Amino acid sequence: NASISQQNIFGSGNALIAAINTSSVNRTISLSFSEPYYTVDGVSRLLEIYQRNTDPGSLSVSQYGSSTAGAAVGFGIPITETDSVNLGFRYEHTNITLFANSPPQYIAYVLEFGNITNNYVLSGGWSRDTRDDILYPSRGRLQSLLGEVALPFGNVEYYKVNYLQQAFWPVYGDFVLMLRGDIGYADGYGGTPLPFFKAFYAGGVGSV
Repeated sequence: NASISQQNIFGSGNALIAAINTSSVNRTISLSFSEPYYTVDGVSRLLEIYQRNTDPGSLSVSQYGSSTAGAAVGFGIPITETDSVNLGFRYEHTNITLFANSPPQYIAYVLEFGNITNNYVLSGGWSRDTRDDILYPSRGRLQSLLGEVALPFGNVEYYKVNYLQQAFWPVYGDFVLMLRGDIGYADGYGGTPLPFFKAFYAGGVGSV
């Protein structure tokens, strides 16, 4: 993986970041532009374009591959010193590849809805950050509630809600205990099922 960033591009106070993260299974290329003070009231704006490929054909447990290209715009609205509201919209074009060992429900989904989808997703959320330090916190909490819904004029119709909480306590010296809780719910609507590639999956790095 590699990235290059300029946190004060052209002396504007805005940030431009280009990044690539690649392996034999996953590859992500992204370009983002953030404006921390898009308005004089402290509203921030984030613009992003990205390409994400997953090709797990070399793994014996692989069930599907995907290629997603997308673009997004998001706004952060400060409410208090610790609370903020986020609003966003993104477009995603996804191409799904199935394998010989793909589950029957995946095959049935692709036969009914196709392997290419165009999603228009509206998102919104709330966050509260009372940590004493963003990079190396020793006490405080970080909470966020995020919801998204795929608008009905796309190929799929679904919604997701996720709540995350991290709590930090100093233990001894430089040792800090962090407890994390993460809960989410997702489903389809309008008579369509939740797309399997939008489901929650357990396991992997950083997850139990």
